[in-house]
Amino acid sequence: MNESNTATGNKVILGCQISLLLGFYVFVSGVFTFLWYAVYRAFAEHDNPAAHAVILASVITFAFIILTSVVTMVFTTIIKEGQRKIVGNGGPANGSKI
Repeated sequence: MNESNTATGNKVILGCQISLLLGFYVFVSGVFTFLWYAVYRAFAEHDNPAAHAVILASVITFAFIILTSVVTMVFTTIIKEGQRKIVGNGGPANGSKI
């Protein structure tokens, strides 16, 4: 019974971690969509600060690409290490260290 509860708990934690990562991807895609639309509107209306919109969009896009790659690496490492420590996957779930 105890192993069943820990297996269910591990699946819930894994589901939460993956949903957080997917939620972050949705947020980043929203930011990219907003930046694309801002540049599009600046050029469509022949706005004077179009160059500023392009520069701002390129800087923010570069920063969000780096942030997305770092968050992806951190989450995948956390998920892999968490799965490695589960008893069913060959690791000690609550092994004591001496």
